[in-house]
Amino acid sequence: MKVIFDIDGTLNVWETGMPLEEVQAPGYFRRRTPHPNMVQAARLLAKAGAEVYTLSAVFPFPYSIPDKEAWLDIHLPCVYPERRKYSVFGGIKSDVLKEIGIRKGDIYIDDYNGNLHEIRASLNGGVECIKCVCRGTNDKRRSWDGMRIYVDDAPKDIAEQILECAAYQIENGSSYLKEERKVAVWQA
Repeated sequence: MKVIFDIDGTLNVWETGMPLEEVQAPGYFRRRTPHPNMVQAARLLAKAGAEVYTLSAVFPFPYSIPDKEAWLDIHLPCVYPERRKYSVFGGIKSDVLKEIGIRKGDIYIDDYNGNLHEIRASLNGGVECIKCVCRGTNDKRRSWDGMRIYVDDAPKDIAEQILECAAYQIENGSSYLKEERKVAVWQA
């Protein structure tokens, strides 16, 4: 099973409204504060045998990829370099997921609804999409109709929810979210 995490806003804190000069400066992405429970959940999943990947959009600045690589080296060295994937900012992440070799039971986690909707539509259920939520910031309108995980939940709970979702998709050949119990289990 592959678990693919977005980086900015999912594994680390993304600050909206930053001046472009700051975003393109050396060290900007390297200095992002981690969401510690998400990072620990990713470590737990790797320890449990999941193939943990990252897929992050990068700006066309020379420091984007090296800074993100350095951040991963510090916070998630269990994500091997060959499992660190990038797409151009504003590009189509589902194309990169296809290159990875997605199959039923694989999970993609992102904080941005636009990516989740694009991937769900492009891959026709080939991967379960999960929204990463920072309470009070990126889910105010609740416009994502799929599963959610919360950055402030315990790492073990986050990892268990991801594993349960993947197992259900493999066993039943359909999205866990199409079942009525999703409301009670995932969105209560």
